[in-house]
Amino acid sequence: MSISRYCHSGSYLIYENIWCCNFTLLLSAFGMYTDRPILVGACIYAVSCDQLSWYTDIIVYFATGKFPLGAATYMAMPYTSRLVKFTSLHHVFFIPLLFWVFNGSIPCCSAIIGGSVCLCLAVMGRLLSPFYVVSPQNELYYLNVNSAHEFWKDVPIKFLHCVDRSPWYVFLPYLVFVCNSVMNTPSYFLLVWIGEKFFCK
Repeated sequence: MSISRYCHSGSYLIYENIWCCNFTLLLSAFGMYTDRPILVGACIYAVSCDQLSWYTDIIVYFATGKFPLGAATYMAMPYTSRLVKFTSLHHVFFIPLLFWVFNGSIPCCSAIIGGSVCLCLAVMGRLLSPFYVVSPQNELYYLNVNSAHEFWKDVPIKFLHCVDRSPWYVFLPYLVFVCNSVMNTPSYFLLVWIGEKFFCK
């Protein structure tokens, strides 16, 4: 995925390797290879709210033509290439695939590791990636990896944006608290319940 995007769009997309959803692809592959469900569960935790938002956006979009949560809005934008759309489909199959591999049995304690993953990736997004970059076509490209500078611009929920573009010592604690406590933890335990209910054999 990274190589294809690099060849298509240029080196600035290397920054996108530290997106939480991209990083957890590698971490979950390692967890599956080493048979460590706790690592796989941590990956599910880290992307749980994002993936559920994707499912909601896609279902509502096909019904109404709108993305209510904004997680998948960029998929319908004219600037989004077919390659990016294709390589973004992991948002759809990632969690069902992991449930299938581990028969829906994911340790609840994975949430602790998952929260730590979110913290580390938020800090990396702030330290290692710029807010915007200039593409090879001299266009301003909105990067904002892991929403480390502001909550994602397409998300219409107002309270999430109350400290956007604040200094790191204000925004990062807010981001990590909201993502872990408000968004990912309820989403994760909902997914654990779904896994146990519908995937466990």
